Amino acid sequence: MLRASTGHGNDSLVQLLRKTCYADAAEPIASLVRKMIVTYHNADMDEGDRQAKALSAQVFDCIASARQRGTVGLAQVYEVVVNSCTYRFLWQRRLARGCYNHVYYGTITARTPHATRAHNVADGMLAPDPQSTVRGKPASSSTPASDPQRASDSVEMVVVKVTAQPDSDLRVYVLENVINAVLANMDVMRDMVVPIHFPFKVAQSNRQIVRLGVVLQDPGHGHVGELIERMHQKHAKAGGARDRVMFAMLTALAAMLEQAQRAIQFQHRDLKCDNIMWVPVNETMQRVMPDDPTATFQFPSSMKFLFIDFGMARFMLDGEHIACDCMTSSLTFNPASDLQNLCCTMVEDYGRELADMAPDFFKWIAGLCEPLFVKAREAALPRTYRKLPQESRHKLLTTIVNEEKVQYFVPSSMLAVLKVYWQSV
Repeated sequence: MLRASTGHGNDSLVQLLRKTCYADAAEPIASLVRKMIVTYHNADMDEGDRQAKALSAQVFDCIASARQRGTVGLAQVYEVVVNSCTYRFLWQRRLARGCYNHVYYGTITARTPHATRAHNVADGMLAPDPQSTVRGKPASSSTPASDPQRASDSVEMVVVKVTAQPDSDLRVYVLENVINAVLANMDVMRDMVVPIHFPFKVAQSNRQIVRLGVVLQDPGHGHVGELIERMHQKHAKAGGARDRVMFAMLTALAAMLEQAQRAIQFQHRDLKCDNIMWVPVNETMQRVMPDDPTATFQFPSSMKFLFIDFGMARFMLDGEHIACDCMTSSLTFNPASDLQNLCCTMVEDYGRELADMAPDFFKWIAGLCEPLFVKAREAALPRTYRKLPQESRHKLLTTIVNEEKVQYFVPSSMLAVLKVYWQSV
């Protein structure tokens, strides 16, 4: 259900936002989010875009201002107050450059008179002083978050996404970050999502807004695409098949999606290796518990996965449609789209590496994806699919998999197939 407004008494969205970095502006942000979603579904697209630009002018009143407070080397240090907590942060080394966002490594320091802090500490542990970092990664720390002596100078590694240029349509900026913040504070999703610290705006001395950005937690180990490339490099040096590792990865991600879909009809809608972060854990037997209890099984797991980039995501919150519908106006829930997109882009982007190091997995997953690639090749005519730039191929694949539904890629169906695999090895 689409809603342009609602009463605030029992408003689930407002209640969740009050637990996030948007707490100080929960009600206006909730209202803005709902109105922005509706603009995507205006029958007159031009009118919807005009409405979106008018709404975007309100964004700056809801986002905290970050002001320059000095420099560290060539990097500018900014200070911002969010939910009564003062943060200092900077961004330095650029990770990626896109048409909408530039992504950087950075650090953040929290300064607050209170012993309890929100949004800037992972797992209840404070990050160490930057003097103790090694090659840009913080050394381990065992200082509890409740220590008021350390609360004033704790430093944490973060990722900073900065808008590439001013934009009069800020729907994606608002919606993807609000979705990130809300999901990270939902019981069913918080272990699947990279947390967001806060959005911010930066003003010049003449008060003209020139930049918008967001500070995100850095899990510290990169995305799954980088992991595949590193595993391939090790394979080239030492050999050894990685089929079981890839089957375990797919099983974990299918189980996450099955749980998220069952709880809130969650769809990422742009799920690919580069949008999944990973963290190593001690290998254990992870239990998969889908809706059907007879389908429960176990598999060995040595990694935890986290979703990022929610610029196309959607979910249901107490019957309300919360989404960034920037590429589609359809409200239809497609449970197969995320695994379809993940597997197709995995074959597309990392097929050579997978064919070398996990040949059985690659042959199997490429076979499942082939009907979708056939449709992509047909849709690309008269230009051949392979001659399209990678970004264009991804966009075409994403459009197709959001419309198609191959039953194998529904997470519950995929888990049934993977159960047979794990029972056979």
